[in-house]
Amino acid sequence: MDSEGLLKEKSSRACANFWNDPAFAVAAHHAFLTIPYSDKYLRDIILKTLAYHANEMLKKPEIEALFTESNGMAYALLKAKTSKYSDFTITCGGEIYSVHKAVVCARSGFFERAERFPQEDGSLKGNVDLSEDEPAIVKLLVQYLYEGLHGFPALGTHSAPVFTGSRLSRYYYEFPHTCSSRYPPPEHKVCDHHSCRSDPYDDECNDFVCKVCCPYWSLPPAETMLLHAKMYEIGDKYDVTGLKDLSKHNFHLSCISHWNDDTFASSAHYAFSTTPDEDKGLRDIVSQTIADHMVLLNKPAVEAILNEFNGLAVGILKTRAKDLGWIK
Repeated sequence: MDSEGLLKEKSSRACANFWNDPAFAVAAHHAFLTIPYSDKYLRDIILKTLAYHANEMLKKPEIEALFTESNGMAYALLKAKTSKYSDFTITCGGEIYSVHKAVVCARSGFFERAERFPQEDGSLKGNVDLSEDEPAIVKLLVQYLYEGLHGFPALGTHSAPVFTGSRLSRYYYEFPHTCSSRYPPPEHKVCDHHSCRSDPYDDECNDFVCKVCCPYWSLPPAETMLLHAKMYEIGDKYDVTGLKDLSKHNFHLSCISHWNDDTFASSAHYAFSTTPDEDKGLRDIVSQTIADHMVLLNKPAVEAILNEFNGLAVGILKTRAKDLGWIK
């Protein structure tokens, strides 16, 4: 056995023998702070040890503090696997989610307020019904409350394009790339597979990603655009920390990738019909996307949205004026 294998074996035995010792939390804290997230071995030993001794370990404040500091939702993930500690219920249609106040109330202002509101008999409320919402969206909401960004591929940040070829010094290889009239060719040298143009209305030069330079970059499905708009809505409705920002980010990426797909119009309509005028999160993204791709105005579905929502037309006009330097 090599030195690395021996070290792993000793670590496993130490966790098995001393899991109830105060030194365990200290050692685990050091491991999570100093070991890269991609190195799973020791992290997994610690989590498996905690899961195996969950009934005793979850009662220790130092364990909760450890995972709250080291990995945000790791403690919540562990508690989610221990139904004994469930003390709150979320229902939606025929679905029942046995959750934990320590998790959902900490991440949602709505659930925190619902838990504090007393029932008629004076006892604290232990359940909330979300049947007016889509069951699939509520399921994703509960999943987000427990897992956050990590382990949540449906809502997680899409990977940025990564260049994998041989670099030439005269190219920048920065993707997505948008040509600009302020830096006409030959200043723009993104890669040897793309000729930059000074025409800001050329859609081929907006958010360009070279498939030769970045062969492993895959686009999220177009359908996720509407999903992100719905998650943005439910994140706002239930005051969920971080969910609106994450959904906004992913909605933006989906618009970049699928602005010419038919789902863009339906997603844009949903964004405008479910957010107030003062909430610019998704609205500004829709305005910017249409301003970047004015050819979208030829689509009847997009024209219908502009006729229905006056604020969208104004937003596009302001965006184009800023891009052209007419206003600041």
